[in-house]
Amino acid sequence: MDLPLHINSFQDLNSRCTTTDENGQKATFSFIDQDDNAYYGEVPDSEFAALSLDDVKRHLKYIPDEVIYPKAPPGITVVSKSELGGKYIKRPKLSGFNSDLAPKLHQLLLDEAEMFKILSRNPHGNIIRYHGCFVKNGRITGLALDRYPTNLEIRMADQSRPFNKDLCMRRVKSATDHLHVLHVAHNDLNPSNI
Repeated sequence: MDLPLHINSFQDLNSRCTTTDENGQKATFSFIDQDDNAYYGEVPDSEFAALSLDDVKRHLKYIPDEVIYPKAPPGITVVSKSELGGKYIKRPKLSGFNSDLAPKLHQLLLDEAEMFKILSRNPHGNIIRYHGCFVKNGRITGLALDRYPTNLEIRMADQSRPFNKDLCMRRVKSATDHLHVLHVAHNDLNPSNI
């Protein structure tokens, strides 16, 4: 698929990083366009910061929907893009993508959709609100969640305002206790997603 990619800045990318493994260093990046077409690219022996926007566009390769998007199960709540209105779209994580990861990406997105379905029936004031799934050609392409202006990681870096860590910890504990009562574990509790 050779579509024009509407990427005007690095902020338009869904992921961008430099990784190092047994094969050396490489820059990796991904992009999902407004029609939910996904692209992934990597440049061996390079740091992301050294790349130009043209380098990124040149290395992005289309990922077929069936490779990363799971089939939507019956009964899943579907929302349309017209209902987006300031919501956050949680997408499959494509950083470090390779075709061996595809079944895991499918399962992760399905598991999250099922977990959010449980939480929508058992809401908690300190857990993000789920609105449903975006579906394209019978496949889940993203989850619609409330959008927050910041997260704990960014908030902690802002030393200009007082921060009540005890209140924050009580709210986090209350939310995790609620999850545990529902027999759900978060498994990725960190400041960037609080």
